[in-house]
Amino acid sequence: MNNVFVKGLFFFLLLFGFFLKASESPNATLNPSKENVSVEEQKRFGGVLVFARGADGSSMDPALVTDGESYVATGNIYDTLVQFKYGTTEIEPALATSWDISPDGLVYTFHLRKGVYFHQTKYWNKKVEFSAKDVLFSFERQMDKAKRYYSPGAKSYKYWEGMGMSHIIKSIEALDDYTIRFTLNGPEAPFLANLGMDFLSILSKDYADYLEQNNKKDELAKKPVGTGPFKFFLWNKDEKIILLKNQDYWGPKAY
Repeated sequence: MNNVFVKGLFFFLLLFGFFLKASESPNATLNPSKENVSVEEQKRFGGVLVFARGADGSSMDPALVTDGESYVATGNIYDTLVQFKYGTTEIEPALATSWDISPDGLVYTFHLRKGVYFHQTKYWNKKVEFSAKDVLFSFERQMDKAKRYYSPGAKSYKYWEGMGMSHIIKSIEALDDYTIRFTLNGPEAPFLANLGMDFLSILSKDYADYLEQNNKKDELAKKPVGTGPFKFFLWNKDEKIILLKNQDYWGPKAY
């Protein structure tokens, strides 16, 4: 394929299945014209899907990106504490299995999913379980300016600041490995829904620490490690991204 044709046409390859988080809805249909054919009946596991996009993404760090093309990739690599039920604005569990809200609406306590592991790749082969420290890291790196060195070149976290998260959240505390508590400055009705947005995806603190210790901090935005249904394999700028099915995904299997 020549460069003239490739320019302006970005290929997004998902190997060994296709998920895009649509499989969370067992009642949805893939083809509106087939009213009586459910997703379950149309699933095809395995194979390769080639998805053409309009442009390349800007980053693999969901806290930094502001374009939809980047989120097509990062949305399948990372998970959030909660997520939107497919096709609705209803919130359902994701990396948090349940949560408690204080009567005054100021304290949210999340109980985290156990047995979830971050991706193992050719550049990060450690088996690391997701825990509260990763939630703490993922939020504090945006909330605390002193910790922004994890993302070199980042002048601001636009979604975080645009949503006023630093004014909403008073403190975050890990009560134990599987419990994390948010205390707000005041009642905030959309807070739970905010946690399902991509810019609050959960990253691996262990991986970020490793990159910092080896002077590779910029790779946090180039070689992602998440807990999502697909794991990163390759990104050739302005040409293609290749993701591989996460065989150990905690949620519905990719197809």
